Amino acid sequence: MKLVLKGRTSTVVEEGSAFFYVNGDIRAWPEGRELHYLDVALIVTPDEKAIITKHQWDKMPLCKGGLRGVSGTVNFDVEDLVVEDYDFLEFDIGIRKFVFDNIDNLAIVESQIEKNVNDLKQKIWEATGIRKEVISPNLPEATLFLLLFAADVDTATDKLGLESGELTEQEESYILGLCNQWGFYEGFSSQSELEAAISKYQRLKSLSLNQDDFIGQCVELLPPEPGMKDIIYYLCLDILFLKGQITPDSVEEDLMVKLERILKINPDVADFIFGLEIFKAAVAD
Repeated sequence: MKLVLKGRTSTVVEEGSAFFYVNGDIRAWPEGRELHYLDVALIVTPDEKAIITKHQWDKMPLCKGGLRGVSGTVNFDVEDLVVEDYDFLEFDIGIRKFVFDNIDNLAIVESQIEKNVNDLKQKIWEATGIRKEVISPNLPEATLFLLLFAADVDTATDKLGLESGELTEQEESYILGLCNQWGFYEGFSSQSELEAAISKYQRLKSLSLNQDDFIGQCVELLPPEPGMKDIIYYLCLDILFLKGQITPDSVEEDLMVKLERILKINPDVADFIFGLEIFKAAVAD
């Protein structure tokens, strides 16, 4: 199961270039008005769809409450968004598009969808016998998994936001060096141990709804002290810089923006905390 949830904002370039309905009448948006778009789809395998239908989870509400969108109130169930992965990947169908003139309404709808789809995922896991504790990472794994994510490690290319890739020799050398240097990576100091961790990382990633869901599962385990979230953020940035300068609007910049948001950190503070930990480690040696 994968959740496609993409928001974007666009400005009406001139009056008459975008329209909306009010009580059956067509009206034009004024020039300069910001409109907020949300693309949504719930991609499932045939087996997942069969389970959803069997348990009548297709009637589960994903968004309720009558929030106002440009085309009317936004209310829908699982069956309104679900599309089989083959149809989505092969025929590029299944995306539902919603438009808002109030960004707060978009944010509330987005939050409802994320929560309710996560609840659906847990139900499917229980129905299929997947034990969450088996695939959930522990703290050392969670910190390592975020570095692997920054290094873009995966096994398959798809359209669901989890891009393909593998560790370069430089990245592997860097990460193994960190594992030998930092206490919170204990247990991954050899190549074989790292490869074993990568296998679990790939399974957790394949069962995640999307990038945010994967990052969120790892971040849940990170304690705020001693600056663990700040250190991880900075190390992920270091991993990305092994590929060269991060350019504006790139995949790398997008990842750091997501990490900053989900980790709830200030990049300048993260830089300072990381430098402080380096200094403390040097003094201890």
